[in-house]
This record gives sequence, C-alpha cells and structure tokens, in this order.
Amino acid sequence: MKKAIITASLFFFICLGTLFAEGHDHNSDDFESEFTELIESYLVLKDALVESDAEAALSAASQMESQLEKIGEHRLEGDDHMKWMDTYSMIESNLTEITGSTDLEEIRTHFYGLSETLITGVKDFDVEGVVYHQQCPMAFDNEGGSWLSSEEQIRNPYMPDTMMGCGGVIERIEG
Repeated sequence: MKKAIITASLFFFICLGTLFAEGHDHNSDDFESEFTELIESYLVLKDALVESDAEAALSAASQMESQLEKIGEHRLEGDDHMKWMDTYSMIESNLTEITGSTDLEEIRTHFYGLSETLITGVKDFDVEGVVYHQQCPMAFDNEGGSWLSSEEQIRNPYMPDTMMGCGGVIERIEG
C-alpha cells in the first residue's frame, strides 16, 4: 500500500511538473518573440542615432513604448517574473526620458541608460538570432558607452560625426 501511494504521488508530481513546464515554455516562446521585436525597434533607434536623426529616434522610441506595453509587465512566472518586472520598469523609464527629449545629445544620454538595461535584458531573456554588445571607451568624455547591434561592424551611436568606428565588440549574444 505504501509503495502504491509513493508511486501515485511521484506520478502526480511528474505530471504536474510536465504541465507547468509545457505552459511555461509556451509563454517563453511568445515572450521571446515579442522581446525580440522590442530589440529590433531598439536597433532602429540605435541606427537613427548613428544617422543623427532625432525625429527617427523619437519615432523608434515611441514604437518601443507600444511594443513594451503589448508585452506587458506581468508575463512570466517565478524568478523570471520578478526579473522582467524590474527590467520592464527600467525600460519604461528610459523610454519616457527619451520621448520627453528633443535635443539629440540628451536622447543619446538616455539611450545609454536604455542600452545598459537591454544589454542585461538580452542576457536574462532569450532573443531570436544574434546581437552584439559593443562599447566605445571614449563616449561621454571617456567614461564609455555601450549599446547593442545586429552586426559586428562598429557604428557608434554616441559619436557618429567624430568617431563612427570608435569601439569594439564586447560579446556576441545568441538566443
């Protein structure tokens, strides 16, 4: 009898774990796709800064706000949920600062904060494909600035007019 209870209990917990894992993976796949779309909009924002186009940068930031809202703050479960809530809040704050700016240099300063948040984000949450964490040590009066790129070639969003090629690849991040 004791053996039957243990067997039944194990079977129950295995089934429960399988159901949870399947549900979680499904949510993760949807989340990964939507988070990848957010990163793709970020890359449009980065490219607008490379081109020193404030209007295009603000448009991309607005698009990111819409995508972030679509993803929602309460998407994941467990530890991932808490991590995402923090990341979501920081992304939302960075985007509010960017969209509230009109000066290109101010947008770049807020882009730095957004970049730092998303560099951590792509490490914490998978994205489809490959992104490159890049950095120019001379940005912001030699304090340095990092960003994400879809290509290995350096196209510096912080100093495109004077130092377009300044920087290097810190790491390749693959989802």
